[in-house]
Amino acid sequence: MLAMAQLDTDSGFFVFARGSDQAIWHRQASRAAWDGDWKSLGGQFDSQPAAVASGNGRVDVFATATDGSIRTKTYQDGKWTNDWLNLRGISVNPPTVCSWGPNNIEVFGANEKGLLTHRRHSSNGWEPALDQDWDSWGGFTSAAAAAVCNGANRVDVVSYGGYANALHDVGWMHYINGSWVGWEGNSRPDGGVGYRGDPALVAVDSETAATLGIGSDERMYYAEWSTTTTNYSKTETIGGSFESAPHILVTGNRRLDVLAVGTDNKLMHKARVGGTWAGDWEPLGGYFNSVPMAFQSDSGGEPWIAVFGLGPNGHMIHGRWTATDEFNWGEGQWFDDAGDISPSWFRAGPAR
Repeated sequence: MLAMAQLDTDSGFFVFARGSDQAIWHRQASRAAWDGDWKSLGGQFDSQPAAVASGNGRVDVFATATDGSIRTKTYQDGKWTNDWLNLRGISVNPPTVCSWGPNNIEVFGANEKGLLTHRRHSSNGWEPALDQDWDSWGGFTSAAAAAVCNGANRVDVVSYGGYANALHDVGWMHYINGSWVGWEGNSRPDGGVGYRGDPALVAVDSETAATLGIGSDERMYYAEWSTTTTNYSKTETIGGSFESAPHILVTGNRRLDVLAVGTDNKLMHKARVGGTWAGDWEPLGGYFNSVPMAFQSDSGGEPWIAVFGLGPNGHMIHGRWTATDEFNWGEGQWFDDAGDISPSWFRAGPAR
């Protein structure tokens, strides 16, 4: 339900949510404190937002409107554009976005046939132009895509494939040195277990991307792809029992911190340090009605991590921890960030 984009100045960041009025709302923070209350960006949307910072103090937020089009607003030079720009076309999934540098934004959706669609923003404007159709590729996507921009002219995308009442596989696409490669690397956790929900994706380092997903057995699974080998790792289980999709945060050299909501609605955490996973999942508490979303900052001198999610009564909540070299984060502090956020999650499915 939430999206976040970090400004490149003063460690400030925006949090975005779809309100119960179907508008997109945002709250801004500078360093470690909120600048003010929630503010509406207007519009009428069916999907949760997606957001990206592309440098030079620019933030763009995207969402799928009630007419099916993907629309966007831009924050630059301290203010928002007045109107939502219509990127045309129809998307049956929420947008997915990433950026590999100034003047670059990669936007992905899915058309009525379940095909992945794509537009790119560059110094030349939108490509394809807004009076032309989105780029699209074959292969049916049964979930919202996840994308990371892992350096100049490098994009990795994952989604699930498969139809209703079938076990769902994960498939990858890659944009490397000006060309798209995909779909490939389709796999499921094992022959009797498929994926449900939506995938998560992260850039582990400049060469490696990793995806995590929840299996039909409620456990979490992990796999990697690297440009150094142009190959996929064996899918491995990291256990647990979850009712939300995962969120991944790179918090240090060769360190990943993975978060998801357990079947008791509590936040769970597991770290991977130097290629080794912690033995057990760490319970962090809270009460979540959404996928968690994490943010790391060193403002104030001591590195800290905040995890945001939708809590009771439509409020956003977040927990805060001091960054550590240990596998576990330990005890944190929880805060109520108010809001009137819609609990609905828009995606085509049928991955459930």
